[in-house]
Amino acid sequence: MGKWDDMTILMWKKLCKINNKIKFIVYGVPDCRKKMLEKIGISNNLIMLDSTSSDYELSLFYNSIDVLVHISPIGECSSAAIDEAMLFKKPVIVNSTPFPKYTFFRSHTRDNGQLEQVTNGKNGYIVKNATAMAKAIDKLSKDSVLVKEFGNINYKKVLNNYDAKIGIKTLEKIFLESVLDKGKKLSNYILKYYDSLKFYPDKNMIDEWFEKYDKVLCDVYCIECQDTNIEKIKGSLLKVKRKLKSFISRVFNNK
Repeated sequence: MGKWDDMTILMWKKLCKINNKIKFIVYGVPDCRKKMLEKIGISNNLIMLDSTSSDYELSLFYNSIDVLVHISPIGECSSAAIDEAMLFKKPVIVNSTPFPKYTFFRSHTRDNGQLEQVTNGKNGYIVKNATAMAKAIDKLSKDSVLVKEFGNINYKKVLNNYDAKIGIKTLEKIFLESVLDKGKKLSNYILKYYDSLKFYPDKNMIDEWFEKYDKVLCDVYCIECQDTNIEKIKGSLLKVKRKLKSFISRVFNNK
């Protein structure tokens, strides 16, 4: 089921109650969740598409949406889908997936790199639950000026971050550093050029990010919004059911 998260189901149910005019185009819905999405929301407003790697189909998708909603149970190191949406001048709403306090003997459970791509209230929204996500979508659906503002910021952000010149300079720095590590001699001109090059991101940028990470975790949209206890229980049950089904499938496939 890839990175599907049943938070999508809870969000869609909540959104249909808040705003019955929003169209929801969703990619890669597992077969076992399609009927559920249709039942809990407004089926006429729901468009479910199969996963695709076609650039043409993806471009049609990004041109068709106003806002990208990105939900993942394990987060991202760096999401290509988010960057693609930004290139198409779309605001992005993501869920925060901080590293859990208890990992139950697992060395790694999730990433939260999407918080490096989206800054809450600057180019999109970061949320902690389905209720907040539904409200963030509703807010943007009623503010076309803000949608355009966030979209333009995202477009510039992607162009700056993925400028080929930055990548080339970083590769040059790595190449020259490897030459020096091997004890090779370089001319003074090359050494000066090497000193002028900077890694992107450099150590200071990384250290700065870690210093502000805790603050970023607290900066979420509609922090007072909470899913009801019933919704939390339903979400947990859906997750347990999904994991149990996946486990049983792996057991029988290995036989």
